[in-house]
Amino acid sequence: MQLPSDIFLQQRLRRWSRYLIYIILTIALLALAGWEFNITLLKSISSQTAAMNPASAVCYILLGLSFLWNNRTKKTKQTVIAGYAFAILVMFTGLYILAGLSFDMGFHPDSILFINKLGENTKGGQPNQMAPNTAACFLLAGISLLLLQYENKKGLIVTHFIALVIALLSLLSLLGYLYQVQEFYGVFNYVAMALNSAICFFLFAFALLFANPGIGFMREFTSSLNGSLTARLLIPVAIIVPAALGLLRLWGNWAGIYSYEFGVVVYASITILIFIGIAWYNTHSLNRRDLLEKQMENRLKSFNEELALKVEDKTTELREAKELADKLIFSLPGVFYFFDHTGKFIRWNEQFEAVTGYSAEEIAGMHPSDFFVEEDKAYIIERIQGVFEMGMNDAEGRFLTKSGNILPYFFKAVKINYESGPCLLGTGIDITELKKIEEDLRNSEQKYKLLFESNPLPMWMLSLPDYTIIEVNTSALKQYGYTREEFLHLDIFMLRPDEDIERLRTATNRQFRGIHYAGVWRHKRKDGEIIYVDVVTHDIYYEGKPTRLVLANEVTEQYLAEEKLKESYDATRKLTEHLQNVREEERLHIAREIHDELGQLLTVLKMDVSWLNRKLQPASEPVKEKITELLSLIDVTVKKVRHISSELRPSLLDDLGLIAAMEWHTEEFQNRSGIGIEVTLPPAELLLPEPVKIGLFRILQESLTNVARHSGADKVVVTLLQKENSLILTIKDNGKGFDAENAKKKTLGLLGMKERTLMIGGEYKITGVQGEGTIVEVIVPLPAFAKENR
Repeated sequence: MQLPSDIFLQQRLRRWSRYLIYIILTIALLALAGWEFNITLLKSISSQTAAMNPASAVCYILLGLSFLWNNRTKKTKQTVIAGYAFAILVMFTGLYILAGLSFDMGFHPDSILFINKLGENTKGGQPNQMAPNTAACFLLAGISLLLLQYENKKGLIVTHFIALVIALLSLLSLLGYLYQVQEFYGVFNYVAMALNSAICFFLFAFALLFANPGIGFMREFTSSLNGSLTARLLIPVAIIVPAALGLLRLWGNWAGIYSYEFGVVVYASITILIFIGIAWYNTHSLNRRDLLEKQMENRLKSFNEELALKVEDKTTELREAKELADKLIFSLPGVFYFFDHTGKFIRWNEQFEAVTGYSAEEIAGMHPSDFFVEEDKAYIIERIQGVFEMGMNDAEGRFLTKSGNILPYFFKAVKINYESGPCLLGTGIDITELKKIEEDLRNSEQKYKLLFESNPLPMWMLSLPDYTIIEVNTSALKQYGYTREEFLHLDIFMLRPDEDIERLRTATNRQFRGIHYAGVWRHKRKDGEIIYVDVVTHDIYYEGKPTRLVLANEVTEQYLAEEKLKESYDATRKLTEHLQNVREEERLHIAREIHDELGQLLTVLKMDVSWLNRKLQPASEPVKEKITELLSLIDVTVKKVRHISSELRPSLLDDLGLIAAMEWHTEEFQNRSGIGIEVTLPPAELLLPEPVKIGLFRILQESLTNVARHSGADKVVVTLLQKENSLILTIKDNGKGFDAENAKKKTLGLLGMKERTLMIGGEYKITGVQGEGTIVEVIVPLPAFAKENR
């Protein structure tokens, strides 16, 4: 009868078998080092015990390598042959030593290494040689490795029985050293088995048992049943407790604390108490189980009576739910499976049976790993364990059908709790077509490579993230003047002028980022000529590795033409700025001339006319009326002169600053146009340079003029605020909106405002929606005039 396996325990035991071999290899290497450097502690653990023979240490190394190579997940023919060769060599070494006890063989393999030091290292007058029981264990160990995977018709593993014999011989030696009984670790008058040799054989025996924990009699100890769990608890106790009690009895006798007979009584008494304790524990456990069974019977009886009343009502509902679940499961496009933590299948769909070719009865008795090829089983078990540990996992494996067909499948699974236990719920889809597509992609790689080579644009590939040139096309070689070998051995920084290298290091991003436009860069040809290239990169996977495809199109003529155009544009802008400054200076000059000269003359004229008016006789009424009209005309003329002067250059802008000038102009605008205006300005005057004050004021003037002429608005909102490191001027109206198409025909005013904004280092934006008004926004960064403010 097949026992339910605890697959996770078996996985741990397989890992521990390798760990035990690593310990054996370490002990053997330390023993060789002890012989090399005359360190007694490494050779024999204690000066009172025999030292491990160097040949024994070499045999342990060969055993360890043979074990590891024959138990690898992915084996090769070479490692298997080498593993068997090492096992045979160790077996014949042990057999040869045993034969030498009865016959004079002439050659002694245990006296080859450190021959001079072996004669010096004697114990009890005997030279250091391989002990007979050590040789016997090596003989058995070599046979066990040759038969490691062999299982007879009864399901028994021969290696397990050999491991028990090795464990018994090594345990007797260990107990002999522990109890100081030489007959247990020595054979007649021959040299005794070394203590570290006994430890290595004891560990090797357990490594053999742990290597195949799911077969042979080891399956009795690694199942998930209570009997196996009890055995795993009691076997260590059965080994450790008697050994410890025996040692305690002997130590007390040796130290003279009590007599031999007293020690025997104590040993027997404690052993009796332990067995009584074990018997009581088993009795207590069985009684509790019987009581629990009776209680459960009573509860089940009453529960069944209550349940019988409800089953009839719930049967239809459960049947419908089951039918719905079956429809959902059977309608899944791939395979569906559901099993518990021991690997026992609980549920699966018809597609699972159809794909695998197994019947429902066969699937119920199989483990999930049985549906995969031998090379994938360890990987699948590891991925299953990952689901129970992390809650979710996936895997890609080769499904093995009953007929022997192999199908590539991708599986996704989650952990759920079902009937108070963790279970795995998963689905799998056939990825045969996907694999074919991947194969087609690999086949088409040559086509894409041809397109790369024959492309007229210069291109090369860089490996990520080390930035090594791995491929280059012919166009790039022609553009830069290198041969293919020279280009492939270039450092990417050698294509740049020396003064651009640091900038390139700063701008380089070696992370995978897709398509990226790097802009125009200066490159250097092999002959030292500097060219300008427009660089675009595209990160791709080339031969399964992240790669950056670089396209460097030469734009030297275009770039130089653009630079000349830019210089011309900058010169034009400087000329425009100069003309604006000249215009403002001329306005200021004319305004002052009108205000000072013409204003003074009009004031003198008014004073003279007033004097004449006072000197005339009262009888000259028509004259007085004419003089009165003349005085009114002079007053109107003075107002017009002031208005013209203010329009040319408001004196408030120079005398009181931008805030006062904006308040005056918005008030004048409201009075003249009849359009309501709402103004929000800073409470205190801002310390701004003259170009900024003039520019913002002129933009306000032009914007309000456009509102009055074109918007049809009845309300305007003007805002000037300082936000972080910027000064923001906003003019918003509720008119008919800004028509971008019609504005293109008459853009001189807008162009003038944009130019004024650029002159003061700002940004000009105008937006509008038909029927909802227009917004003009000017943003001037404070750093542009921060130095003057300070």
